[in-house]
Amino acid sequence: MKTLLTISVLIFLVLLNSCKKEEESNTDKLCGKYWVVTEAIIDPSLPITDEFGNIIGYTSNIFAQMEPCDKDNVEKYNSDGTLVWDTRVKCDVSEVQSGTGTWIFNSDETKITETYGNESITYDIIELSNSKLKVNYEMDLLGVTYNLTITFVPE
Repeated sequence: MKTLLTISVLIFLVLLNSCKKEEESNTDKLCGKYWVVTEAIIDPSLPITDEFGNIIGYTSNIFAQMEPCDKDNVEKYNSDGTLVWDTRVKCDVSEVQSGTGTWIFNSDETKITETYGNESITYDIIELSNSKLKVNYEMDLLGVTYNLTITFVPE
């Protein structure tokens, strides 16, 4: 009887283990949806100026300073390595509405590089799930190193 119980438990465990869903790849998490920015933070803070160019304060919240027509811009990553972006609502009639590029992960999928024409930008991936993409980009402007952290969610 003990042997029968042991065999039953083993069969149950094997069946239970075989029903587990395989973990989704980062490509699966990233591709097939339109991503929209919900947060953009820069460190150190940038000056805010009045209409005369006078500094009236500082901010690290870039998203709060963006025009509404820029907040609806989306990017879509495709599994074939192509990237599509769309401005949805143009801020200026002469602005390009949409375009394409390419994307690729580095070997351990901790960075993503986007290429548009001859220009590339590489982001460090902070978080990637089905519901959030959070990246960091380090840039130098006039001798100051800035860290820009951008959070996207599916539209």
